[in-house]
Amino acid sequence: MMNLGVEKRHLKPYVYPSDEEIRQIGIKGIFLGQYFKYDIEKQLETVEKLGFSRNPELKEGTYTNWENLDTKYTGMHDYFKWVKYGFGRATDHASLDIRSGKINREEGLKLVKQYEGKIPEKYFEDFLNDMEITRDEFYAIVDKFTNKALFKKDKLGNLLRDNDGNLEKSSTTIYNGYEKFTFIML
Repeated sequence: MMNLGVEKRHLKPYVYPSDEEIRQIGIKGIFLGQYFKYDIEKQLETVEKLGFSRNPELKEGTYTNWENLDTKYTGMHDYFKWVKYGFGRATDHASLDIRSGKINREEGLKLVKQYEGKIPEKYFEDFLNDMEITRDEFYAIVDKFTNKALFKKDKLGNLLRDNDGNLEKSSTTIYNGYEKFTFIML
């Protein structure tokens, strides 16, 4: 990092304090969700009265337009989560909406299948340019970190992509050392 002009002191505001430092200062963290029921729709109503505005278009990777509006690369972050763990932002949102009774499980599954797991194209060329890589180099890098147990592969074990470069989930069985789990992927 020193070659890039970034010194350790520049990162100090971004380094979380150790447990010992937190104990010495006497800070105690609490999760407000234990005391107040969080409802995103009610929260949105409140902040919109204060001047917040939703994005006129849906955020790539999900079916909402109110979260992660401040940076163009959150779609890439959500895509990387999807290739590593097999779920992304649409699953997060559908899970919340199912638990709160806004949609049923079938509706949630349909939304996840429709919006999740696609390379976010809106800023993809900007991302490639900023990273100074080509689309093929991007795929090669992503493939190194993709959880291959979750996606379809050819006979040689290479990940299969559709014409848009997207991976396709497969049914898979994972053994965690104690028991087997079979997942039917969306």
